[in-house]
Amino acid sequence: TTSGKYNVDGLSVKLGNLTKNQGCKGNPNITVMLSSTTNLDKFRVMIDTNNGTLSYYNGTVSPVVIATSDLLKYDTLSKECFTLSFDVNTDGSVECWIKAGESGFVRGTVPKDFAEAISNFGNNPLYLAVGPGKAYADLSYYFSVDVLGISDDKNTKPIATQFNSLVSDTIAKTEDILY
Repeated sequence: TTSGKYNVDGLSVKLGNLTKNQGCKGNPNITVMLSSTTNLDKFRVMIDTNNGTLSYYNGTVSPVVIATSDLLKYDTLSKECFTLSFDVNTDGSVECWIKAGESGFVRGTVPKDFAEAISNFGNNPLYLAVGPGKAYADLSYYFSVDVLGISDDKNTKPIATQFNSLVSDTIAKTEDILY
């Protein structure tokens, strides 16, 4: 879980170096979780890298697919960096964008009634975490993925986004990453 909170409208999370580790059975599901508290139980977006789907879910709602693309499959995402971005629409629904390196965009919409599980969704900053997605029978998700940057500057994404980037084991710097 992040130590600070981020504005959801315009939030971008850049991920990379997706790797299956020893013991992984199947391609991993990656979840980005958002919540007003650190228990992260209300709003989750999952990338299923086996089926190439983008879904939303939480503790009481099973995954609902909002986009399907080969760009979301493990063979693509493990070879390049990818960015998940959120835009809150005027009707309260949430656009989720994934940009997979130079390969292209995938977009899906989370309905307003699901986003409203978090009071004032889109108006108040939220905690963020990245972790394994919902597990399915006979699969074990032993994988790693690096969080390369987080930005909540709505005016610069998705074309050019500024991320805090870890440059070495001890030094972090800000750099512009242009797509």
